[in-house]
Amino acid sequence: GTVAHDSVGSFNGSLSAGGAAFVPGGVSGGALSLSKSNNGFVDVGNVLNLGSGDFSVAAWIKMTAGDTTEASVVLSKVAAGFPNGYGLVANNSVAYGRVGKAWFFDSVFPGGEVTSTTTVNDGSWHQVVAVYQSGGSKYLYVDGAPAEAGAASHAIIANSVDFLIGGQSENGVPTGRFTGLIDDAQIYNYALASSEVGFLFQHPGQEIAPHELPPGQWRLDTVAGAGGTRTRAPDLARYTTGAGVTLTAVPDTGFTFAGWSGDATGTNNPITVTMTGNKTITASFQSVPMAKALAHWKFDETGGTIAHDSMGSFDGTLSPAGAAFVSGGVSSGALSLSKTSNGFVNMGNLLGLANTDFSLVAWVKMTAGDTSDAVLLAKHAAYTRNGYVLTVNSIGTRLPDNKAAFIEGGSGVAAYTPEETPYSTTSVNDGNWHQVVAVYELGGMRSIYVDGAPAEDSKLSQPFNQNSVAFLIGGVNYSGVPTGRFDGLIDEVQIYNYALASSEVDFLFQNPAQEIAPHDLPSGQWRLNTIAGVGGTITRNPDLAKYANGATVTVTAAPNAGFAFSGWSGDATGTTNPTTITMTGNKTITANFQSVPVAKALAHWKFDETSGTTAHDSAGSYDGTLSSGGASFVPGGISGGALSLSKTNNGFVNMGDVLRLGSGDFSVVAWVKMNPGDTAPSMVLGKQQAGFPNGYLVEINQNGGYAQPNKVYFYDSDYPGQEVTSTTSVNDGNWHQIVGVYVAGANKYIYVDGAPAEASNASRPLVVDDAKFVIGGLDYGGIPGGKFTGLIDDAQVYNYALAASEVDFLFHNPSQEIPPHELAPGQWRLDIVAGAGGTITRNPDLAKYANGATVTVTAAPNSGFAFAGWSGDATGTTNPITITMTGNKTVTASFAEIPARILAVVNPDPKQEGLKINFDLQLISQGGVGGMNFVLHYSQDYLKEPKLDWSSTVGSALDQVNYDTPGEIRATFALPATAVPGGTQRVASVSFRTRSVPSDLNTDLGLELLDVSSPTGDSIKSGNAVRNGTARILVRHVIGDNNANNRLDVGDATIMQQLLTGLEQERSWDVTGNDVNANTSLDSGDVIKVLR
Repeated sequence: GTVAHDSVGSFNGSLSAGGAAFVPGGVSGGALSLSKSNNGFVDVGNVLNLGSGDFSVAAWIKMTAGDTTEASVVLSKVAAGFPNGYGLVANNSVAYGRVGKAWFFDSVFPGGEVTSTTTVNDGSWHQVVAVYQSGGSKYLYVDGAPAEAGAASHAIIANSVDFLIGGQSENGVPTGRFTGLIDDAQIYNYALASSEVGFLFQHPGQEIAPHELPPGQWRLDTVAGAGGTRTRAPDLARYTTGAGVTLTAVPDTGFTFAGWSGDATGTNNPITVTMTGNKTITASFQSVPMAKALAHWKFDETGGTIAHDSMGSFDGTLSPAGAAFVSGGVSSGALSLSKTSNGFVNMGNLLGLANTDFSLVAWVKMTAGDTSDAVLLAKHAAYTRNGYVLTVNSIGTRLPDNKAAFIEGGSGVAAYTPEETPYSTTSVNDGNWHQVVAVYELGGMRSIYVDGAPAEDSKLSQPFNQNSVAFLIGGVNYSGVPTGRFDGLIDEVQIYNYALASSEVDFLFQNPAQEIAPHDLPSGQWRLNTIAGVGGTITRNPDLAKYANGATVTVTAAPNAGFAFSGWSGDATGTTNPTTITMTGNKTITANFQSVPVAKALAHWKFDETSGTTAHDSAGSYDGTLSSGGASFVPGGISGGALSLSKTNNGFVNMGDVLRLGSGDFSVVAWVKMNPGDTAPSMVLGKQQAGFPNGYLVEINQNGGYAQPNKVYFYDSDYPGQEVTSTTSVNDGNWHQIVGVYVAGANKYIYVDGAPAEASNASRPLVVDDAKFVIGGLDYGGIPGGKFTGLIDDAQVYNYALAASEVDFLFHNPSQEIPPHELAPGQWRLDIVAGAGGTITRNPDLAKYANGATVTVTAAPNSGFAFAGWSGDATGTTNPITITMTGNKTVTASFAEIPARILAVVNPDPKQEGLKINFDLQLISQGGVGGMNFVLHYSQDYLKEPKLDWSSTVGSALDQVNYDTPGEIRATFALPATAVPGGTQRVASVSFRTRSVPSDLNTDLGLELLDVSSPTGDSIKSGNAVRNGTARILVRHVIGDNNANNRLDVGDATIMQQLLTGLEQERSWDVTGNDVNANTSLDSGDVIKVLR
């Protein structure tokens, strides 16, 4: 038949005309067999919107093993092309999900789905269940409880398309999207509990019996962090008011329970939660430190260029020459190295081993009597002290020849010395195999062993600088270039993440090919790393290298002068000082300090010089240069000498682009004496570029629309009428003190001859410029010019708003400064900055805040943007946030544009080298794209013969493709007055011939979107994005099989000749991959061998 009957409701479905059939062999009875290639699905009609409450969907699936077909839809009510409806899917779909995994979609953008950890495309039956809690969380289960993933649920966006099993609606047309078997698909009108999911897994053909939903309607969302699971009893979808629920955290092996967060705190386990509302509780776990081998290179390979790590993921690459696998190791094979031929093994920039104990193990066999410099293994950049090295012989130091040494520690360029370096007493260059072991204890000792225990030498360990060079066996890095530094054989190299005990060194000596089995680190071996930020120091009592489990340590932060302790971070939080730490594991604690704002004079020019062209700053470092004419030092100042200026002779003093003063309060002070009745605009001092509102200045007399004749005014990047102008006339031939005071975000003031202020006005945000700070002049487009005639003396600049009493003090003591002092508590500013795409507000909105005051800061994204996070003195993505004012702070809200158009690479299936790979380029949009110009970047080392074919979607377009630049496909299309339809559309298909590769690898397929245009020809500047991809290339099975047909033929010989003649670029691995006659080179003999 063609009807799939609903056994509990009325939602019968119709099988598609092809590709769908009932077959035996289901998980319970029969099953539904679907074929995507034959467009198979079941159409239930426009039903089951499920948009207004909780629900659950369940299905059993059986896919072909290894089927990675993108977007294998199990069931869905989704209109393809934009987030809407819901769906249960296997394998990735562009940016959703992952290959081989199941995932559940609830009208979210990529990243908002929940994805399984279990692989479901392995040829076996799997139960897949999605549970949706409206306004709560969503969960995905595979093969019973517990849930494998959970995330916040998203409001379901309704649609009018059909509910499909095995398919999805594309442009309103039901389309088959699944190949394999589906059985026992069920939908529930509530959120299944874990116990119910488990029941359905154990009883595939049954349903959960109908029952009343629990009264109370309170949900309890329980989340388990990495490293464990959690259970609850009773396990219900909802709970009545006052119900008690027992939560238990169950750590996985290698983890311990760390505590609860959310609506429960502390470390009691289990706990009882009383339900008085919807609650979310998370169980957190932390790893139990395991002592283990990080790496073990056995060197038992018989060919190739890869030294495999049998314990970890640190495979190494043999150098092109001078390195080979040979027989005759201390256990099976060995690594043979030649320094003359520059032999080494390169593992890449890894195994820095910072801030931890570790051990290094290697077996070596050198030529008897070889006293040349020899490096067994190293993570070290030559010429300076950094990293670590295991060596034999002197290595250009004062270390003895014939002996093994463990080098690390210090800084600078000084040679390592015997006094600081542990070295062996046994000679290891005698032609025999020797085990060499280096053991490093952080904050303790470092030791060297030869041929088992005991240690032959030990010295205090030293901190060592990290580097970015490669870890090498048999070599060291010179100016970043790996270089061979060993002659002989090396075998059984191991690295451990802890300090080996003498008994373990002996075990490895007796059993060279084995490792020490992973085990818990001994109890009590906990390190406490204490770090002091800038502005203070940190102490601990007792001060030990390691602490017993449960030991308590008192940690004290001591701020330097001018700083205050601001709090702990790392494994301690808060501001209690000192704090007590209980050692239950390795811990790192940082003491943070912040500068206490010091109110002080930034500059003071006394003008007491008697000659020269430099006006010295007695308070800071802002010396000024007198102009070549019209400026000189003269006696008769208000205190000592004075500065005499003539506008006619272009006199001024130039301090350069300094004192921008754009981010806080400040004050400027000067004494002036003008000719009586001089009403010419006269610049006293300032940092302003003529021509537009910017910077700040103090000027006398009317200028344009600013101020009045005879008066002085203070300007802060304002417009006419916003300045502050004195009431006192200052052009009367007498000395006058002039003070401008600027309070950021509040007011500015002008004082003449002491307090009180003669005028005030709202301060303006300073427009920062690159003008020169000039006394007696102005910056005209980068060229200072004189603009004052008369005398100026004792000019000062302060980094805060002077109080009226301080202005008076300076009036009565012209040559003195206000002594530096701490700013009054509570004078904290909060600067808020909004990045492009949104706005930011604060509540309360004040210029300054009292110490400890709290401020709520809210980021509001514009349409088409999303809030991306905080930076500066706040981090994370919580919005709004509360800031506690303990100092001046700056908080920036960043926003990210939500792309409306995405050009994406659809990752191709893995291909063996020599074969073609094919993949699509898709445009995901809501329509409105008339044309675009893009570049597809690829590696010509691995891909060749690029070809791009446009799809029928853009078939009517004018288009061009350019392959001229190796590594790029440049393409463009333009549709004549139409647009690419909305949704996910295939724009083009691309193919390459895969070249030979040294090993199975992924190569990047990167997109660069140069421009996008609308059907009217208008440029679309925003909302555009790309999604890059990768191609996986598999190494050939037969040496010389260049065309990947698993045999040797004339096609392979042709490619070899192209490599020999340079028609095809030769890479290092082309030699080993085509060396049919096994003479370590590519030559005509290899071609002949293939032809024969």
